[in-house]
Amino acid sequence: MPLSGISGVEDRSSGTYNAVFTFNGAVTSGQVTVLSGTATVGAILFSGNTMTAQLTGVTSAEVVTLRVQNINGDGQQHGDVPFGFLTADVNGNRTVDRPDLQQLQTDRGQPVTASNFRDDINLSGIVDRPDQQSVQANRGHSIP
Repeated sequence: MPLSGISGVEDRSSGTYNAVFTFNGAVTSGQVTVLSGTATVGAILFSGNTMTAQLTGVTSAEVVTLRVQNINGDGQQHGDVPFGFLTADVNGNRTVDRPDLQQLQTDRGQPVTASNFRDDINLSGIVDRPDQQSVQANRGHSIP
């Protein structure tokens, strides 16, 4: 997700999401708090220059803003990062609409690749009927 401006959009449906923050140097400790949205921050994992915060309780259409702070015990805020969540917005235009459905119809039955991974809403490894049903169920939903 971008550090400033409008958020990116995660369109896949999951009970747990990972917010991964990458730093210029090694990170061994830090905090992540929710500034807006319904998410709950769970475990925070550290590996090299990345910090991964597990998120639960995210709804199907919202922007969650996370604050990263106290990296390696420095007591500082390191940024507020917006994460967009919109189940079934496969083209990332912030609205679930007809083009999303058309894209799934084109890719239906295909295994997930680097070029169509956003089409696999239910994370089954293939673009299938439940993905298409998810678009139909979420049609008209949007985020700002």
